[in-house]
Amino acid sequence: RYIIKHQSPGSTPWEEFVDHGTSWTFPWMEPTHTVTILAMNSLGISAINSNLTLSQQMSTVDAVQSLSAYLVNSTCVVVVWSLSPQTPGIKSFVIEWRNLNKEEQVKWLRVPPNLRKYFIYDHFILIEKYQFSLYPVFAGGVGKARATDQFAQGGFETGNSGSLHVVLSIVFSTSVLLLGALLLSHQRMKKLLWEDVPNPKNCSWAQEVNFQQPETLEHLFAKHPEP
Repeated sequence: RYIIKHQSPGSTPWEEFVDHGTSWTFPWMEPTHTVTILAMNSLGISAINSNLTLSQQMSTVDAVQSLSAYLVNSTCVVVVWSLSPQTPGIKSFVIEWRNLNKEEQVKWLRVPPNLRKYFIYDHFILIEKYQFSLYPVFAGGVGKARATDQFAQGGFETGNSGSLHVVLSIVFSTSVLLLGALLLSHQRMKKLLWEDVPNPKNCSWAQEVNFQQPETLEHLFAKHPEP
């Protein structure tokens, strides 16, 4: 069970109780509205709770400059965003996503303010259409959201790209060294095995022998009777 506490300037705080689910809808008509979520069970009420301030003035702050979603596979989507210049004071981000082809509950998570990329792990149907939204959260309220309902084409930069280039360079260099060592070893083995084989042109007994005739080879390798 959850307790939703509402508070707005100039009015008395009030509470609502939610028995099932993790979402709730309420009317918002004040310039500023603060919501606090508490969890309650047989042991009592949660001590660490989440607060969210909704401000009509802050909702117009366009802090998120761009938002892109890349489909990695059926269980992972990476969301990448950039901020407008000179946008200080962001406390966190809230990412929401939902399937536009089905009436499913909106899923969300909170992201630290220093991140510009986040991997979302869920079950994504490749032929379905999804919407991803990013909300910047300030101390005075939630800023203007940026949303996208299409997966971006192409790749995205990862933090391990530099390490990947180093590994590929090492693998390439090692392959070249191994190939060179293999060729050198082959030449040495060839020299050791064929070093004592005489050249027919330098042998006195083979000066007048025609090695292009089949009978010559048969005569050389035939077993002659002992005298």
